[in-house]
Amino acid sequence: MTAVRALEVAGPLLGRRVLITGASGGVGRFAIQLARTGGAHVTGVSSSPERAEGLAEIGADEVIAELTPEGGRFDAILESVGGASLAAALARVAPWGTVVSFGNSSGRETTFDVSPFYALPGARLYGLRVFDELERNGSAVRDLRFLAERVADGRLDPQVSVVRSWREAGETLEDLIERRVRGKAVLTID
Repeated sequence: MTAVRALEVAGPLLGRRVLITGASGGVGRFAIQLARTGGAHVTGVSSSPERAEGLAEIGADEVIAELTPEGGRFDAILESVGGASLAAALARVAPWGTVVSFGNSSGRETTFDVSPFYALPGARLYGLRVFDELERNGSAVRDLRFLAERVADGRLDPQVSVVRSWREAGETLEDLIERRVRGKAVLTID
């Protein structure tokens, strides 16, 4: 639901350039597929070549290892890494574009020169907390139904790469925290 809400905030996708940091994680893999379906040119950022496997197959037009402040601009940037990645995103957003920040997996502070950012006409930084967005929009049921229907009919691949017993929850959480999981992890009740 984070990917749905972040893309909703970013605005129309058709023909736009969208960049997704943390693209190899669960939210990133959903966001790539949804942005591509919406008609966007999608660039995914994944620092791990192993975790980035399969991103092109699900809709990423480009996959890069790092977002730097120099380079082309993007109409929408979904940013979940924080630190230097968020600073680079603010340098790479296009006029009238939006950076949707919804995480800080790097755990680092973000410092940037604000002058170039606020000099861009209409550029904005939007801080997204998914539960606040769901409450504000009253969209939890609608968003979950939207995703479930697309998974059920094959239009959306949930990208589940780990399936384990709930008895292995500790190990699974550790793998998620240490970023060893590509996509989603599922715990089964047995």
